[in-house]
Amino acid sequence: MSKVIRNCEYCRNEFSTYVTNRKYCSIKCFNDYQKTKKTPRKCFNCGKEFLVRDCYDRKGLVKYCSKECYNSTMSGSGNPNWRGGTYSKYESIRKSAKSDNWRKSVFERDNYTCQHCGDSKGGNLNAHHIIPFSVDKSLRFDISNGITLCDKCHRKEHKRLSQKRTKQLDIFSFSKRGEYVTD
Repeated sequence: MSKVIRNCEYCRNEFSTYVTNRKYCSIKCFNDYQKTKKTPRKCFNCGKEFLVRDCYDRKGLVKYCSKECYNSTMSGSGNPNWRGGTYSKYESIRKSAKSDNWRKSVFERDNYTCQHCGDSKGGNLNAHHIIPFSVDKSLRFDISNGITLCDKCHRKEHKRLSQKRTKQLDIFSFSKRGEYVTD
């Protein structure tokens, strides 16, 4: 194959190449061309027309003209999950000091150790309700209704329960001293 002489589409300099469909003399010219190539778009929030560099938006995902437009649709009343700035009753109970104290008490009783696998790494422990939070309101903050599980065991337990569709109590039994013993 013989060399072909072409003109770069960006800088217009002459260059020779073996590749017949090559349009740019260098990668730098190609990258510079990509930075200048822009496509017009219309902002989803304010409707303003703006230009998007093709190198930043090859899949056509840029929908907002600015961070302000994006943020105004993703926070506050623009967000589809907005509930008027209030927590649901469930969230307000879960974020209460009473719930936090229950969690800490369960951890202290179990010596900050997963009662299933024995893991005691900080930051990966969960206080799990044996009888679900939503099933019996009187046991929500009862320390005997909690058990410390690591993230991995906690996920496994919820997966197992969702597959069985049974109450959480079935995997735990009580010893004579009131401690939890797993099957």
